[in-house]
Amino acid sequence: MADQIHHDESLNPHARGYQEDRIHVGPIAMFTVGLTVVVVIVFIAIAFLTERFNQAQERLDQKRSALFALEDDDLYPGPRLQEKPSRDMEIMRREVNERLDSYGWVDRDSGVAHIPIDRALSIIAEQGLPTRSSDPGGTSE
Repeated sequence: MADQIHHDESLNPHARGYQEDRIHVGPIAMFTVGLTVVVVIVFIAIAFLTERFNQAQERLDQKRSALFALEDDDLYPGPRLQEKPSRDMEIMRREVNERLDSYGWVDRDSGVAHIPIDRALSIIAEQGLPTRSSDPGGTSE
């Protein structure tokens, strides 16, 4: 009976007032070594597969038909629609401003000309906008 009481106290750490050291270093070390071996094997397998895939790709590139050789960018360059949009916008604005600030002909044969926009605004301010006559016949000035 006394042996059994003593045996129960050894299984219950709270009965003794302290917890005995139950960490077993051997299995942890074996797990660590096993994990390291598995990681090394996976790295070697990945390196091997990568090399095989590269070799397979090189073989496929060599077997490509001559049609794929036409994909050479130097031979057929892609469209160059607008290489520098900001520069093109600046040129366009400069041309528009030059036209708006200058005199010139729109259609010389019909006598239509353009004048600077500031001058056009001052003429309209002095003379007013052209108006239509109130005549129902529809003749305009």
